[in-house]
Amino acid sequence: VADISTEFMDGAILVAPVLREDGVREVTLPAGDWYKFAWEPESATCLLVKGGHQSFGGVAALHEVPAFVRPGSVVPLANIAKATRFLTDLPLEVQVYTGADGRFVLYEDDGSTSMYKNGQVRAVHLNWRDTERVFDWEVEANAGVKTFYKQLQLTVFDGATGSIIRSSVVDINGAGSMQIGQYGSIVM
Repeated sequence: VADISTEFMDGAILVAPVLREDGVREVTLPAGDWYKFAWEPESATCLLVKGGHQSFGGVAALHEVPAFVRPGSVVPLANIAKATRFLTDLPLEVQVYTGADGRFVLYEDDGSTSMYKNGQVRAVHLNWRDTERVFDWEVEANAGVKTFYKQLQLTVFDGATGSIIRSSVVDINGAGSMQIGQYGSIVM
């Protein structure tokens, strides 16, 4: 897999761009389990590829970039905005792919100065505990740091059941948690 030059890792996301006009793409996944990454959770399906280290092909739509993540991935997604000042009223989308524990720390600065160099940031710790099926967060903020994300919406991709579970929008000041129940219910 190391000698494949048409795929690359962007953090925890394996990206396999379509390079042909007809949209045909062959993807080779490294060993292990992989989920097909959901760019649009509202219309996504939960696809878990077991075992990895295999190649498969398909056709991608013009707007689609095939991408894959490992179980335990915690992926925060921002809404499309022209500038950070337009993010204030939009919830942060957080995707969790079950099958392993995972974590991500999202750092926010004021969006316009270099005060982050002096530690003027807000850190949002996002954690998934797979065995307990609990997602939790904790916010660390320095005084005076502008907060872009005041809310989040969680989407859980459950490879064991093939289901996708979406939470309601919740406030994320301080700390909190959600537990995913046996049948997809969410307990706050």
